[in-house]
Amino acid sequence: MKESEEIRLAMQPLELIKRVREIEQEVFGESEVVQHKDKKQTAAVDLSKRLKDLRSLNDGSSLKVNKSET
Repeated sequence: MKESEEIRLAMQPLELIKRVREIEQEVFGESEVVQHKDKKQTAAVDLSKRLKDLRSLNDGSSLKVNKSET
């Protein structure tokens, strides 16, 4: 019985299982980094758009003020 248990354990591809787990962790870690970068990119694009909108509103307001002064 003990001998069959030893044979069964010896036949398991432990190194392969270990490597598969490492690869899974690497992929999971990379996907977190990509998601984090996507969030930063989205925030940057949103901020840029808001600034452009604000500038256009300010430019429009200043034009109205300049026209009313003349």
